[in-house]
Amino acid sequence: MTDNIKSIVEGDLDLYEFLGCSSDASADQIRRLYRKKALQYHPDKQSGNALKFDLLFKIYTVLSDAQLRRQYDSIRAYKIAKESRDQRLDELTKGFKQQLEAKEWLQQQTNQLAKVKQLRDAKVRALAIDGMNRIRQLEHELRNNNINKTHVSFNQLEAVSPLKTYVTFDNVWDKTVVVRWKYKESLGDNAFTADVLQEIMSKFGPIARVSIWDHVKGQRYSYGTVEFNKLSDAYDATQHDYSRSASRWDGTNVRKLASLLRSCEFESDYKDRMGKKEDILTSILEAKKVRYQENIHLDNVLFPFMKKQLLQDVEMSNTYLT
Repeated sequence: MTDNIKSIVEGDLDLYEFLGCSSDASADQIRRLYRKKALQYHPDKQSGNALKFDLLFKIYTVLSDAQLRRQYDSIRAYKIAKESRDQRLDELTKGFKQQLEAKEWLQQQTNQLAKVKQLRDAKVRALAIDGMNRIRQLEHELRNNNINKTHVSFNQLEAVSPLKTYVTFDNVWDKTVVVRWKYKESLGDNAFTADVLQEIMSKFGPIARVSIWDHVKGQRYSYGTVEFNKLSDAYDATQHDYSRSASRWDGTNVRKLASLLRSCEFESDYKDRMGKKEDILTSILEAKKVRYQENIHLDNVLFPFMKKQLLQDVEMSNTYLT
C-alpha cells in the first residue's frame, strides 16, 4: 500500500476538502475540479508537484467510482461522528471533574465553619462564666469587708458604685460598622452627611456616633462608620441585603440616598480585609477589688458567623450579669 493510498484510507485527509468541493458535489463538478488541479500539479509544469499529482489521481479514482465513493462517505461520516463524540466526552468529563472539585471544596468549607462555630461557642460560654465568677468574687469580698457583716446580694451590688464593675458583652464586642455607598458626582460631596447616614442606619437601632470618610477622588464608592448602642443592632445592619430595593426606607426622606447603599460590615472585619488586623476585645475590667488576671481575646474573624439567636442569648446574659 503506497503512502497516498494509506493516507486516504487511514489518515485524516479529507478528499472533498483536498479537491475543493462539498461532499454532495456532482460527478461533473468533481471531474472539472480534477482537471483544473491536474493542470496545476502536473510534473511537466515548472510549478508542478509529482506527489500531489499522484494523490490527486487516486482521489479522483475514489470519487469518480460510485461504489468506492459510497464506501469512503461511510468511513468519513463515522470519523466525523467519532470526533464529535470524543469532544463531547471530553466536555462531560471536564464538567464532572469541576463539579466534583467544587463539592469537595464546599465540604471542606462546611467542616471548617463547623469547627469555627464550636470554638466561638466555647469562648462565648467561657466569657459568660468568667463574668459570673468575678461578680461572685466581688460579692464575697464586699460581704467580708462590710462593717455590719450584712449579706450583700446580687441586687444590692448596683448601689456600690466604686466597686461595681460591669461584665457585659455589649461593652466588649465591636459595635461599629463600616457602610459603603455608591458615589454620585451629580449629588456632590455634601449629599451624604453624618446626619443623613445616621437617619438611614437608625432603621436598625439607636446609634451612638457617626463619621463620614473623606471621599477619594476617582473612586466609585464612599464610606462612613456607624457605632450602634447595641451589638445585635449592628449585627442586623451587617446582615441586610443592600443589593435589593431600599423598601425598608419607603416613606422616609432618605429613601433615595438609602438606595445607594451597597454593603455594611463590622469595622474589625473591614480592617482584617484591608490588612489592619487588631483584637476586638482587650482588657476592659479593672477596679479596686476586681482585676482581670489576663486579657480576654476573641478572634474577630469568628464574629461574622454569629447568629441572631446567639446575640439575643448574649443580651439576656448581659441583663442578668449587670
